[in-house]
Amino acid sequence: MTRTRTDPAALAAYVAAAQQLRAALIPLAECDPERRARMDGDDFERARRARTRFLASASRLARRERTLATRWENAATVRYQHGREAFGHAEGLGHRLISHLADGRRPTLREVRELDDACAHACALDRRHRPEVPGTPTFSGSRSTSRSPIVDQAELRWRIRRDLTGLTLEHALAGTGTTREG
Repeated sequence: MTRTRTDPAALAAYVAAAQQLRAALIPLAECDPERRARMDGDDFERARRARTRFLASASRLARRERTLATRWENAATVRYQHGREAFGHAEGLGHRLISHLADGRRPTLREVRELDDACAHACALDRRHRPEVPGTPTFSGSRSTSRSPIVDQAELRWRIRRDLTGLTLEHALAGTGTTREG
């Protein structure tokens, strides 16, 4: 790790905000799924305020630290608020890198890429292990993928749209910010 050029006071505020956000998100993991789906109550409000403080403190940092912030925040939110344990490794790695910032040490590009890879891997694992639910991109509906390899135009459009929707969801959960309006 190299030394960062960011103001030490801004780094200290950022690390403190990250600790507060993590402390606010952890109780959400213990909520029952019905309450988690509604996202109401004091715990959720505390997490919203902590997230706002965290993102405000991250906005004053250099690009690499901001990238680290968004990746970690996405992984932590998906893990604790949405109950997806596949993101545990990515969240832990991001938290470790943020704690190194308290010493004024900047993460290397390799470490940030490792966090990106961990987020993408968690997203892929989560998609594989999540049951198919109607209305989600992974639900095949009445169209079967075991049909003949010769398809009509409507079937081809549907398959392309399904694949693009799945990729958009993967990128959004991994925190790349790449989305497609459609």
